[in-house]
Amino acid sequence: MPFARLGLAVGPERIVETARNLGVESPLMPVPSLALGASEVTLLELTRAYGVLAAQGYRADPVPFYGALAPDGSLLHRTDASGQPVYDPAEAYLVTSALRGAVEWGTGRSLRALGFQGEVAAKSGTTNGYRDGWFVGYTPALAVGVWVGFDDGASLGLPGARVALPIFARFLRAAVGRTGSLGPQGGYEFDLPEGLEIVEIDPESGLRAGPGCLGEPELFLEGTAPRESCSPWGTWLVEAGRLFDAERPWPRELDELRREVRRALEREARIESERRSIVTGRRTREY
Repeated sequence: MPFARLGLAVGPERIVETARNLGVESPLMPVPSLALGASEVTLLELTRAYGVLAAQGYRADPVPFYGALAPDGSLLHRTDASGQPVYDPAEAYLVTSALRGAVEWGTGRSLRALGFQGEVAAKSGTTNGYRDGWFVGYTPALAVGVWVGFDDGASLGLPGARVALPIFARFLRAAVGRTGSLGPQGGYEFDLPEGLEIVEIDPESGLRAGPGCLGEPELFLEGTAPRESCSPWGTWLVEAGRLFDAERPWPRELDELRREVRRALEREARIESERRSIVTGRRTREY
């Protein structure tokens, strides 16, 4: 399984370290199966971890309440917020981008069918035998966690996307409205932090797209995107395309090649633009 292989490549010890940085305090055994959910955590811990991602890498200390008001509305007590940054905003946003994809195309896609159309990043979870159903996620200003299960560990018979997601959807609609624009936690957007770049990637090969090889936009930390291209004309053609606007003289023998490269890239750009228009039109009709 992909997660098992990724867990082995990263190492169980680093997974435990990441969980601790995100605020998870439950016992975690550094074993290969940890990446598949071999250890248990509380709903508060998991929601707090997602809150770190919502806050672009800032881990807030949990508090039971923000303050207390007297009957006349005067402030009796206020709990000061505290916390610390634990991850770079660009690194945290990469996870947010993946979790937004889970809502649009993954196990969380029924969230849209249930009436919430605002910005949200979320993921479902299901334990063995359907004993626990999870759905945890966040808007730009609000982290929410839902757990469904029986005290005796009896099977729910349904996955988290069926038992927990509907509750999550109802809560978000009540808290920030169907479009995520209402209330004190509404009206915010996921901001793209500095340190990221968007690169077109061929989904089959995982290589950089180019002429003759279309791709989809993907986010990368600056300098980490694949340099090798899936283009049949080779990586050098993609690199050459970046020089068109450079204010430097071209050698005469390369000028014709420059023109051919420009024409090829412009042709591919037109094809891609038409394809995106078609896809956008289809999605609009679906909604």
